[in-house]
Amino acid sequence: MKSFIVFLIIAVLAAAGYQYYQAEYGAYHTYKKFATTLFNGKWAAAQAMTTGAKAQAQFKVVESIYKRYYGNFRESPLGPKYVLLSKAKALKGKQVNLTLTQTVRADLGGSVSIGGTGNITFKHTASMVLQGAQWKVQSLTCTYLPPRAR
Repeated sequence: MKSFIVFLIIAVLAAAGYQYYQAEYGAYHTYKKFATTLFNGKWAAAQAMTTGAKAQAQFKVVESIYKRYYGNFRESPLGPKYVLLSKAKALKGKQVNLTLTQTVRADLGGSVSIGGTGNITFKHTASMVLQGAQWKVQSLTCTYLPPRAR
């Protein structure tokens, strides 16, 4: 009986920990996966991570932005890096608004190198919604941030 009670306590703590993780980090990690899927040129898979007509229409715009720069970074030896700029929860944790940057080290200006010659940076703003146990992109914008003048 004692081992059953210990098992039950561990199960309850694990479930609570998972719920906390989903509320705190699930939306951000899902959006990173979405943006990385765009980076890899898997358009249909990325679109499947959206929900609603608004997100579908906005996805087409974001897809065209990525396709414009895709040739520059598709052969990047390094994956994208993310910086979370802001995160705000709404609707009792069932909606999260994110602002982040995605930076890819790539060869710019026709040169070829092992580590890339410059950065391509996109600023993403997204609204994530929890549907069942899965986060989905409800709205999104993506803008290219030109390199700073040196």
